[in-house]
Amino acid sequence: MSKTSILAYPQYPISSGTSDDKRVLVKPYRVKNVVIPSGTRSDGLTLKAKIFRVIVSKYSPKFEPFFFIHDYLCDKEKYELADELGEFVLFDIEYSWRTRLMMKVIRLYHRLKYGVK
Repeated sequence: MSKTSILAYPQYPISSGTSDDKRVLVKPYRVKNVVIPSGTRSDGLTLKAKIFRVIVSKYSPKFEPFFFIHDYLCDKEKYELADELGEFVLFDIEYSWRTRLMMKVIRLYHRLKYGVK
């Protein structure tokens, strides 16, 4: 898929590392109609299946926009929206077998744990 300006301001979130191996937004970040406030934290790929991290590293800067939007919305218990916007952002960054697999596993987890469609 092609790069577009859907990720609003800026193209990638401005973040910094924390002492507990997480990332924190320095400035608000917008994806479509969702504004993620500064101070929001992300731990990157949270999947319980550690074998999945062979495919995508726990915290790959390339996928930082996905991590922030998905973690923020999941923290708000908006799992369906997190999956929809997360997939949109993720596939804009990279559309490949590994990102498609990543979204299938995440959606399956949300379906089984939270009953998301």
